[in-house]
Amino acid sequence: MAPWAEGTFESDFGGESVDHSNIHRYTGAFSAGVSFPSAVNYIRLCGSSSKGDSGGYQVARAHCFNLHIAKVLPGGTPSTLILNGETDLSRNPSPNGPKVILSPREGHSASLRQAWLTPSCGPSREAIGSMQQAVTGTLELSTYDDTTVAGRLVAEVTGQAASECPPQRTRADIRFTLPLGSEP
Repeated sequence: MAPWAEGTFESDFGGESVDHSNIHRYTGAFSAGVSFPSAVNYIRLCGSSSKGDSGGYQVARAHCFNLHIAKVLPGGTPSTLILNGETDLSRNPSPNGPKVILSPREGHSASLRQAWLTPSCGPSREAIGSMQQAVTGTLELSTYDDTTVAGRLVAEVTGQAASECPPQRTRADIRFTLPLGSEP
């Protein structure tokens, strides 16, 4: 099965809205990989823009919503998981990516272990410190088994992002069906 995803994905850069709805090749669902814990599956929904530059940043590269979801959902599927938390991202990531710490707020689904946005807008410079993101929305899963993850993500991220071109706000409404495999 080939990955399939479609929908809307846009970011605000200094008052200018940029559409990232061209679903990018980095989109995928992974059950095993060195960059995430073994008790979760990793879903990465990425989009890119046909626009080349915005505010001096190259915004055509992939912007990704990243989710760590418990491998076993208590109620099975279909299931609606609530995103409501603050994510702290290390600006000085390890070789396996940024260190992500999600602090859930009221109503957040415990099965959603991590959620964060990573925009990629050009060469990054190493920075020290951390960044915070507010993540809200829903993840509706219609299929979630050993071979396939399918559903819809409706989410918004505000705050800083692990990138040299941090958007002020990013919104997505993406439907997807992804084979569950191992991270390359």
